[in-house]
Amino acid sequence: MSNFYAQINDEKICIGVSQLSSAVEHPQMISLDSYDESILGKKRYYKQWREVDSEGNVLPDDS
Repeated sequence: MSNFYAQINDEKICIGVSQLSSAVEHPQMISLDSYDESILGKKRYYKQWREVDSEGNVLPDDS
């Protein structure tokens, strides 16, 4: 079974997505349901992945 993770930096911005053969416990590794590269560069914000500006500020939600 594969384990999917987003790697975040200190600002909680996704800097990598991984598919691993075993589970990982680390504060900068966020478990994902699937391999999803669309979250690269987005910020983890209240359990959601949100777009950010050039300074890392969360942009308003368009919905």
